[in-house]
Amino acid sequence: MKALKKEIKIGFFMLLFIHGFRRFKRCFGQFAQGLLTMVLRKCKISS
Repeated sequence: MKALKKEIKIGFFMLLFIHGFRRFKRCFGQFAQGLLTMVLRKCKISS
């Protein structure tokens, strides 16, 4: 019984992690894009 509970907990955390990671990836992608454009603008100004 304890082992089964552990399996369910692990499965739940995995699902949560995958779901969170997908959302994080999307947010991080937007953030990275914004950062990249900012850096590119700074490079254009300095050069």
